[in-house]
Amino acid sequence: MKRCIIMFSIMLPIAISGCGLYETKEDKQGRTIRVNRLTGDVAIVDGDKLVRVKSEKEVAQEKMREDKLSVTKGWDKSMLLNEIPVGLKTKWVDGIMSYQLSVEGNLRTRGTYFSEITAVFKDKDDFHIAKIPIKSNAFTGLVGFDGKTVSNMSYSDQLPLSKDEYARITSWELIWSGFKDQ
Repeated sequence: MKRCIIMFSIMLPIAISGCGLYETKEDKQGRTIRVNRLTGDVAIVDGDKLVRVKSEKEVAQEKMREDKLSVTKGWDKSMLLNEIPVGLKTKWVDGIMSYQLSVEGNLRTRGTYFSEITAVFKDKDDFHIAKIPIKSNAFTGLVGFDGKTVSNMSYSDQLPLSKDEYARITSWELIWSGFKDQ
């Protein structure tokens, strides 16, 4: 009986440690690689951490998701001062959201030096994900067909935004301040 207890106490730590479950190798770059012999999962040993290597399927799914985000998206128009339509286009590439705002009208006739428009990006529950304040004098005027008057205005820039944050955006709205006749 005593022998069984001693053998059990010796074998238990060996069984728990997973003896034979993992194989460690060194790759061509000198990194230590751990391979699970049962599942085939691969991990890179990085100091005291294990970094799981993604499967080809996971990499392909992530690339497809990123490709979807990098397609230009046109959003529903929002109204500035309750009467001026403003359009928005966005796309996400490598941690950056590029955006373009287009105003159907001339803000210079309604704005002051301190006028500001803020584009607010929201998730499905109406929580703010990001907001972009833009001075109205930063917009570029586009000359109309007569060649003299500004008929439309535009503004484009970029904002650092994670892939997950951009994917959560479902709507946007405008907030404004400093305009005449508000």
